[in-house]
Amino acid sequence: DIYSKPQFGSFNIHPSLLPKHPGLNPWEDIMNDDSQINGVTLHRISKNIDKGEIILQHSYSIVTMNYENARQEADDIASNLACDLIYMLNRMHPIKYRY
Repeated sequence: DIYSKPQFGSFNIHPSLLPKHPGLNPWEDIMNDDSQINGVTLHRISKNIDKGEIILQHSYSIVTMNYENARQEADDIASNLACDLIYMLNRMHPIKYRY
């Protein structure tokens, strides 16, 4: 119930292209997968872990990346997705500033 209390709902940023590699720490699965692509997913939080509505996703190649590089790229993308979400929500419901 707590996740439904915020006006726009609650969101999570996950370091894989959901629904692939859900869970708390998917990095071992990501790096051992034969896929050459990983990504980051911004999704709504739901009762089932990593199963909420997908809002945004961004993919990137991990062909030449090691674990540290792949995580850094995912972190950079995650920060951009968070900014994109704030921008989207503000366009739907503009913030009224008082000076």
